[in-house]
Amino acid sequence: MGDGQTVNGQAKVIVAVSAVLSALAILAVALRFYTKTYKSARIHKEDWLILGGLALTLGVTINNIVGVAVGGIGEQEIWTNIYAGDGVPLFPTPKELLPDGKVMFVMQIMHTCAMPVIKASVLTFYWRIFVTPVNSSRNLRIAIWVIATYVLLWWISIFFATLFQCNPISDNWGTNPLQLPGCPNNINVMYQTAAFTNLVSDIVILALPFFPMRKVQLPLEKKVAVLCIFMTGAVVVVAGIGRTVSYFKLRDLADFNFSFHYYWIVLWTSIEPTLGVIGACLPTLRPFFNGVSPDRPGPASESNERFAHSVEAVEGFGTVDNHITSMELQDRNQLEKTSDGRGNGIHVNRDIHQRTEDMV
Repeated sequence: MGDGQTVNGQAKVIVAVSAVLSALAILAVALRFYTKTYKSARIHKEDWLILGGLALTLGVTINNIVGVAVGGIGEQEIWTNIYAGDGVPLFPTPKELLPDGKVMFVMQIMHTCAMPVIKASVLTFYWRIFVTPVNSSRNLRIAIWVIATYVLLWWISIFFATLFQCNPISDNWGTNPLQLPGCPNNINVMYQTAAFTNLVSDIVILALPFFPMRKVQLPLEKKVAVLCIFMTGAVVVVAGIGRTVSYFKLRDLADFNFSFHYYWIVLWTSIEPTLGVIGACLPTLRPFFNGVSPDRPGPASESNERFAHSVEAVEGFGTVDNHITSMELQDRNQLEKTSDGRGNGIHVNRDIHQRTEDMV
């Protein structure tokens, strides 16, 4: 048991981290929409999805801050020793557990809803950038659909497993689950499984852009810069690892303090979705950092102008850039298919090259 200063410090860390990261997530989404507005760019599906992800994420962080204030999370208040008194478990009273239990239950539900929406936004963005109407990359299409299906099934299964893990539902916060027949004795196994399977999709989504980027024709330094932008998602994976490890550590605790030992779980649960929102927004903010304003369109708009008539011959993800005139663009249907000189059909479309270059 640490001293009061250390314990109080932990509670303050939850509040500070939750508040600061929430503010940064709000800022990232606001800048995303600001940039689109002053670029006169279309707002896409992934933009609306990240707005929903932000709302759910704020539900997580606000709940966790409330948990510090009313549930004593981060402070050593609620103890249980499952081996005390001749093997008879000693549990806190339901009144002691009520605020803490409600906070933890709401946190699990909100996190379970927030992460799939954030991931849906990222996958939709990948689809728009890397998959075009005439792109023949069947493997990438399948990969995105498989991951999206996995995320959807994860959300459905974990949401209902969390909601109905105790019967009645109020047993989740009325007392210790080990005291009631309505809650399973291995309830933490479900949380461990949920955290681990969530981490799996984090890792796969992080790795996904590397495959199409291998064949996109960009100068090496720009290609590395684009990959670095996508790699900001690595911090989400780190948070997911921290959260998963925290759940697995609970199984080895005999002398268990509900409010204190949930500290790391609550902290990582605040960090993961907020960083997810920020990471999902970063690839869209390049125009802002290059000076977008109502009167100064900035380098991104100049880049768009410069590449507006560029098309890409795509076979998988290989690129051949051709400069065509406005008159030729007006008859774009004639450019749907061309030949590489060897009789092989090559699809021609607005280039992935341009879309990725506009990010750096």
